[in-house]
Amino acid sequence: MRKRRVSVRRELEQLSELTAWAYIEDTMGYILIGLAKTIDMLLSLYFFVVIISAVISWVGPDPYNPIVRFLTSVTEPVYARIRRIIPLRVGYVDLSPIIVIAIIYFLKYALVMNLIRWGAGFR
Repeated sequence: MRKRRVSVRRELEQLSELTAWAYIEDTMGYILIGLAKTIDMLLSLYFFVVIISAVISWVGPDPYNPIVRFLTSVTEPVYARIRRIIPLRVGYVDLSPIIVIAIIYFLKYALVMNLIRWGAGFR
């Protein structure tokens, strides 16, 4: 009888450890999926900022307008890096927004989808 109690206690301890690990893995899955969704939303937001910035740049906006200043301050550092690596100008048309949009799509499908898949594997 005593031996049976010890084995039952040991089984319960092992079960509680397994349950704790399952809880941790489940939580990690939710954290990764939440992180992926947040990155996806930020990339989508930046996509629209790039589109709006490109459209506004075609009309010759007032550089002192607060919206134009915000768009320039948010997009110009990324454009400058792209221009430094790949100097793409066709006449007066700057193609760096197209490269940025392609990078955003790549990150959305490569990084975000893999994070979601990885997070779903934990659950």
